[in-house]
Amino acid sequence: MAVRQPITGSFIRMLIMAITVIAALIFWQASQYAVAKNNEYKQALKTQQAAKKLNTNYQRIIEQYQDFEALNKQRFNVSNDIAQAGYQPSKWIMRDLKVQGAAIPREEIPAYLVGASNQAGYLFIPHRFELRVPYAEDDIFSWVTGDSKTLNLSLKGQYYIRREQ
Repeated sequence: MAVRQPITGSFIRMLIMAITVIAALIFWQASQYAVAKNNEYKQALKTQQAAKKLNTNYQRIIEQYQDFEALNKQRFNVSNDIAQAGYQPSKWIMRDLKVQGAAIPREEIPAYLVGASNQAGYLFIPHRFELRVPYAEDDIFSWVTGDSKTLNLSLKGQYYIRREQ
């Protein structure tokens, strides 16, 4: 039978040192794993933010496309109405007309109204028409002393002009 030798202090110190080194290696490995997972998490957050931004942009584009489709449908309907009325769209020139809040003297307003009306050889399709007085106390229909001499005109639409035949 072999005789057991007592455990000495140097053996215990070596054992404790080995356990400490192993624990330090495990701690180092765990910290490397945690850093890698933290980097993955940060990258996932960036990817998520980019995806949210893309989704927002996509939704905005869808809304704009729907508006575009509605406008195209409206233009198609106008062209159809013109064709059904006996007009040939190829014989008309289309111009966009836009006047934004222009100060127009009161005596020139009738000329704008006549110009915006449909006449032989001219067709105006309004999208927006506003005629405002600059001050709340002014009268839009008649001028009295003290009223401003101008009105604010906003006008937007397509103006069709018949080409020479």
